[in-house]
Amino acid sequence: YLGDNCLDLKCFIENYKTYAESEFVENDEQIIMKTRSGNENKYVKSVKFVLATLLFKKDYAKLNDNIRAGIFNPDYVKIFDYIKEETNAGRTPIVSKIYDMFDDTDNNTEINELIEYGEAIPTVQDNADYYNDCMNVILSSILKKEVDNLVALASAEKDIDKRNQYLKEYMAKRKK
Repeated sequence: YLGDNCLDLKCFIENYKTYAESEFVENDEQIIMKTRSGNENKYVKSVKFVLATLLFKKDYAKLNDNIRAGIFNPDYVKIFDYIKEETNAGRTPIVSKIYDMFDDTDNNTEINELIEYGEAIPTVQDNADYYNDCMNVILSSILKKEVDNLVALASAEKDIDKRNQYLKEYMAKRKK
């Protein structure tokens, strides 16, 4: 694929599509290739745990609207919105409805893993502490995203007064 410092993208895509373990979706003139990391970081584990405990109605899991901004996976946002909608309407979220929300859950390993994960979580007090830790990880990711955004804005800004304003906001966020 690589030769003379260039990548033959068409060749790469064709080989990727014929590889047995490749996951991809083609629609119109677009191909979406899915990748999997061998290990999940603390943030991903936290989001999965919080969503699974909310979906499976664990006693210690309390809905917090603030975490939505810290969920970056669009499928997980959709699940969070469903849980929130059902909870606010006084209804209990139904796990099987998750399958109805997505076109191809057979090939959506993230959704299947989330549901399997939720089914395996026992209701014990230790998990309540872990749930709170996970909530803090998600809320921290929101703050980090805001701080990173302010740094980028300040770096790109030519006007000294605006740059100083971004830096003041940055400092205020860093104190949180």
